[in-house]
Amino acid sequence: KQWYQRRVRGSTVLCTINRRVKKDNSEELWIDFQQTKYHCLDGKFQPVSFPINSSIQAYTDSKGLGNEQVKEAHTKWGSNEMRIVLPTFQELFIERATAPFFVFQVFCVGLWCLDEYWYYSLFTLGMLAMFEATVVKKQMKSMSEIKKMTKE
Repeated sequence: KQWYQRRVRGSTVLCTINRRVKKDNSEELWIDFQQTKYHCLDGKFQPVSFPINSSIQAYTDSKGLGNEQVKEAHTKWGSNEMRIVLPTFQELFIERATAPFFVFQVFCVGLWCLDEYWYYSLFTLGMLAMFEATVVKKQMKSMSEIKKMTKE
């Protein structure tokens, strides 16, 4: 197997390079990255181009695709589906707990603990954690509702 490196938000992601031999014996290379197919053109991976430059008349006169054309289109563009992966509660909570404002609030709670307000600050910390947990649960519920709209 060969791998292709891609930079995403400052970190590197490895993608499997897929190969296929076409009918004319030429080799086709592509990767699937973030549910998008990229073909290798001139040594660089670029998103697959879609036929969007035809006239309106060409689209309205179209009678659809035959079986062989459907297979070719599926091979070229991939399946027309959206896969939604639901993160766990822990992943979402850690993401929210490392947000700058939440870290600042926890830092302030720590400062209050050094003073005579430790009971107030511990209560505030508990309320912050409960608030973030309810936000995460609401986000998970919203994401699961969106996932139900797909065919899965």
